[in-house]
Amino acid sequence: MEINRKIYTDIEQGSEEWHTLRIGKITCSNLGKLFTGGKGLTRLAYLQEITYQRLTGESVTGFKSISMQYGNDTESSGRFDYMLNSGTKVEEVPFCDYNSFFVGSPDGLIGSDGILEIKCLDYKNMFEIYQNPDYEIDKNYYYQIQGLMLVLDRKFTDFYIYHPKLGHWLKRYERDSETCNKILIEVEKANNEINEIVNKIKEKTMDGHISIPARRLKTICYVSDGGNHRKRAEKEERERRLENYACRVANNRCIFSDEKVPPGAFNLRSD
Repeated sequence: MEINRKIYTDIEQGSEEWHTLRIGKITCSNLGKLFTGGKGLTRLAYLQEITYQRLTGESVTGFKSISMQYGNDTESSGRFDYMLNSGTKVEEVPFCDYNSFFVGSPDGLIGSDGILEIKCLDYKNMFEIYQNPDYEIDKNYYYQIQGLMLVLDRKFTDFYIYHPKLGHWLKRYERDSETCNKILIEVEKANNEINEIVNKIKEKTMDGHISIPARRLKTICYVSDGGNHRKRAEKEERERRLENYACRVANNRCIFSDEKVPPGAFNLRSD
């Protein structure tokens, strides 16, 4: 697999520019989805998400739970707490490329060899950690930190679980060459599959048109919420586009025209 590392320091993690850089790329935070067992539905769903991003140049907005938002809001406090307790300076690096399709976003860099990964959990999870002397991180987190060490060519990760009132849990994980090799194989395999899907979609177009049933697109306007369905904020805009516009895929982005779409279909048009 090609290696073309690049570190971005002039953007903010979570910003619009940060989200744009992630479009169409496999990220370390999602590596666990490539290693799921069973029927592979989680993996398939992730590949479809990346495929959609590459075809349209649009990000897929996901549901953010209260705990996820809490983690984002508390991360900076966790970073400061780590520096205070360890006496170690942490350099913030919001985004890194391994190559054109594999990227990562560490919570910080430690010296020349380390990475800091922070998870801010609620009190119930903290109690579970404290009551279990043999606690180990979730396998998805493990793939994430191994992927980050691969992307940044680092030797260890300090995994720091933090709660502002209940303290912290810290464990250092070394880079595992065997796991990193598995990640490289799975990432390249996934990227090839995504490219194959993208090419097949383009090949099956008739005069550059792709028709998708309206009922399929409308499903993205809803998210599950405790058994009930609520509308996303962009539902009205999506339905307006669905009924009144055609979308032309050009230069890996969407451009809307005033052409009327036939009832029941949404045309993706490429030049």
